[in-house]
Formats: sequence, C-alpha cells, structure tokens
Amino acid sequence: GSQPWGRVTAAALGTDRVVLQVEDITSRREAELELANRALHDGLTGAPNRFLTRQWLASALEDHPGGRVGILYCDVDRFKIVNDSLGHAAGDELLLHVADRLRGPLRPEDLLGRVGGDEFVIVIEDVDSAADLARVAQRLLESLDEPFELGGHRHAVSISLGGAIGTYPDTADEVLIRADMALLRAKRLGRARYVPFDPGVDRVATRADLQLEDDLRVSLDADELRAHYQPIVDLADLSVVGHEALVRWEHPTHGLLSPARFLDLAESSGLIRPLGWWMLSRACTDLTSPGGLPAGTWVAVNASPSQLTRTGVAADVTRALEASGLPPGKLHLEVTETALITASATLASELRQLSDLGVKIALDDFGTGYSSLALLRSFPVDVVKIDMSFVAPLLTDRSARAIVKAVLGLSQDLGMTTVAEGIETEDQLEVLRDMGCSHGQGFLFGRPEPVAVRAGIMRLSA
Repeated sequence: GSQPWGRVTAAALGTDRVVLQVEDITSRREAELELANRALHDGLTGAPNRFLTRQWLASALEDHPGGRVGILYCDVDRFKIVNDSLGHAAGDELLLHVADRLRGPLRPEDLLGRVGGDEFVIVIEDVDSAADLARVAQRLLESLDEPFELGGHRHAVSISLGGAIGTYPDTADEVLIRADMALLRAKRLGRARYVPFDPGVDRVATRADLQLEDDLRVSLDADELRAHYQPIVDLADLSVVGHEALVRWEHPTHGLLSPARFLDLAESSGLIRPLGWWMLSRACTDLTSPGGLPAGTWVAVNASPSQLTRTGVAADVTRALEASGLPPGKLHLEVTETALITASATLASELRQLSDLGVKIALDDFGTGYSSLALLRSFPVDVVKIDMSFVAPLLTDRSARAIVKAVLGLSQDLGMTTVAEGIETEDQLEVLRDMGCSHGQGFLFGRPEPVAVRAGIMRLSA
C-alpha cells in the first residue's frame, strides 16, 4: 500500500515525563498531494499543465547554459470539428489518444505538456541541432498515421508542429512565443506538417495574418471577393457540362489571393459562413444571368465542414435558389468525407431535404478518409469526386489504379456520377476513359477563370 503519514504532538507532563500523541494523517496528506498535483497537471491527460510546462522549460534553460533546449508546439488539426459534431466527450477521448501517441516517440527525460484545449508543448533537452529537432517532429507526425476509433467510426487525425530552439539566457516565454509563431505558419501552409521558427519570416507572418483577418472582415462589403470557375467535362466527348465555383480574394494590397491564403482565417474567425453564402449566391446568379455561365451546364459549390456544423444549410441553399431562379437540379453541393463522417442527425436531415428538392449532393475528395463506403449508403450522394491523389499516380501506381477502378465500379452499380479530379495529361485521360470514368476536371481542360472568361471560352468553342 501507500506510505503512511503521521503527525506527532509532544507535551511535557511535569519535569520528567512527556506525553506523545500520534495521529494518522495519511488521508489528509494524500488529499493535499492530490490537490498539489491537480494544480500542476492537466486533469484529462495527466500531462503537466501550462504553468508546470513553463517552469520546466525555464529550469531546463537555466540548467543547460551551454546547451540547447528544443521546443515543439503542437496543435491538433481541425479538432473543433470533432468537438462540435461528436461532442465534448468524443473530443476528450481524442485528446487522450493523441497524448498517448505523442508520448511514444519521446525519451523518458522529455516532457509533454498540455497547454491549451488542443495544444501540447514538448520540451526536449540537449538538442544538438535544428535537424535533430526536425527528426523528432517527423516521428511525432508519423505517430498519428494510424486512425482513431471514435463513435463507431475511424477518424484520421493529424497535427501541426512549430519548432524553436532556446539557449540561455533566453526566457521560457521567448522560446514558447517563437515556437507558437512557427506553428501558426505550419497551419497557414496547410497543416499536418512541421515548420521551424524563422526569425526573418515568422514575426512578419504573424502580424500579416492579424492584418489579413481584419481585411477579410471588410472584404464582403468592399466587393473584393471574386468567383472563378473550373470546367467539368464529359470524358466521352470533352464537352463542358458543369463548372466548379472557387472563391478568390482581390486584395487591395496583395493582389489576387487563392483560398489557401485566407480560408483558414475565415474558419478561425467565424467568417466562413458569410463567405460561403456569398459564394453560393454568386454561383447561382452567374448561371442564370445574361452573359454568365452557359445555361446548359450546372455549377458545383463547396460547403466547408464548419458551414455544415451549423443548422440552416438547407434554408441557405433554398434561399439562394429562389433568389437566382436557378433550378435545383443545376446545383451540386460538394461536401467532404470529413464533414459527412462527423455529420449530425440534423445535417443528415437537411441534406435529404435538399436531395428531395432536386439539389445534387457530391462527395468530394472520395477515398481520402476511412468510412467512404458507409457514407455512400447513409447519405443521398449523387456524385462521387475521385481525389486527385489517386489520379496523379494512375500511370505508375498499381494500387491507385485498383482503388480508382473499384470506386468507379461501385459508383456505377449505385447509379452515381463520377468525376475524376486533377487530370493534367492525355495519358491520365485515356486511362480514366478506359476504366469507364464519366466526367473529369483538371488543368488539361482548363484552369479556374472569372465568369466572363469562361463564358467567352464557351462561346468560342460552341
């Protein structure tokens, strides 16, 4: 059992005797130790909390005046989606799993602390070089390759890492700030990666991000957003049958920005819904307005996971259709596997409402998740979009070809349209045709262009 604790009280009895009182305080002492432990450790994962992690880092810097201490700032990618869609209990379970995985590649003397909701900090003493820190980061990234089981589904989870190396007399706060800046850049570059701190880039990038977020808030009223359209073709005769709508931002200072530069900011700042509504209504209008997209085509609009976690998706789509006069069958609503895997009962019901109305539901990036087949059975999917990660290696990778062939066969059996994304060469086109793929998009057929350019191209080719 545990070591007993006692308190001894002595009192003189006369001049030659002493009375001792021995009290068992084991329970009280254990309670005090437990309170002290809770004050320094995260209640969920048992990892050191922000205070203890900072103290540990400060001590490490002081204890190694001639050495280097490595810091890895870690953020669980898209954790909010899991928390919002599956609930806090599932989110807590995921954090427990992630903490266990992250401990795997670490040495006993390394520290893993939880410093925020989905943020961890790893302190690694005696780091010889930036390359050593990068190798540890790579092992941590790989530790999450295997998906997690949550709510009866397998969920692929990734992390973003920012790294910094501290040397005495650096303070703990200074090193943590550097690693956090690098983490922000890792997330901006697309997540699921490690980025080391760069003093010439990260301070500027952080200020730029804050300014960009402020600019994004006024972009809608300032009429700075633009809709570009990439053609979707019938692979049998290469006729254009549809267009995918893609948002761009005509920034007054930085010029035309791709979604990679600002969609994360829109997600984190809560601006994704008004931005998504703008794109939806613009796409519907561009297909019904004179001089817009050809009337004989349809338009596909992406719905982000954050948009789909809110109620009112069906109402938003219906409002856009009514305002533009676009027939429901001319609109394809593209949703990702991630969004459907974590879909609530409310979202499932709203998608069925839209399907009943005539809107086509397209499953985007098919094959990148772990529940694809179940999704085809559980949701009213009309179109399956084969992710470009399977199309790119078609000519050299037998497994990619086998996967595409299986997806095409399944889709045909279920009466679904297939669209292969990322077609860039004639050889890829021929392989997909031979496999029986019905539709495709990619640079081979056209890059995303403004509506006036696309409409002009269509008139010239008519």
